[in-house]
Amino acid sequence: MATPKSGIIPPGGYHFEDEHGRVEGSSYDDVAEQLLRFRVQNKLPLGMPLAEVVNYTCSRHPHFCHAPQAQVSVSKAAKPALSGRVIEWYSALYRGLRGTDVSQNYVDAGTANQRAKTCLSCPAHTEWRTGCGSCVSSARRIGHTYRAGRKVEYEDKLLACDIVGHDCATAVWVKAAPSLTPEQNDALPSHCWRKRL
Repeated sequence: MATPKSGIIPPGGYHFEDEHGRVEGSSYDDVAEQLLRFRVQNKLPLGMPLAEVVNYTCSRHPHFCHAPQAQVSVSKAAKPALSGRVIEWYSALYRGLRGTDVSQNYVDAGTANQRAKTCLSCPAHTEWRTGCGSCVSSARRIGHTYRAGRKVEYEDKLLACDIVGHDCATAVWVKAAPSLTPEQNDALPSHCWRKRL
């Protein structure tokens, strides 16, 4: 993928435009953050805002961007980064809630805390806040926004589920979550609360 040259502001300033409207900001990262916020507020698919903003600019003004770097071919498909899978899970969660009252999709604090205890002892409980800094930052903001500030007792210790690809700090609050694939369902431990949703 091409990357914008630093210090060059595109015509019309830093912005992104699609069928839903125009988003502006003070940098590519800021435009991506504004785009993510707009999509969350309007229950639109989250996508990959920073990559979309960069692609938007570089496709219209290629002379403002560095050429794409050669990609190394890999014979076996690599598993996507967990931070990216968390963002995809949030996108699926929001798509499933389109047209509904999100405030009705929370479990009570007791249930959320019990789920959190289960997650903490699970072998699939995995660190996900590594790699792409803007991806992690975006996912954390989405989670905090979705939870509307709700916290469980073990909030600071919760990571992500490497099987389902969700942020446990948010997932423990969800009443109706995106469907599991048969492979995910089979891979989850038998005591996992997620199997019963």
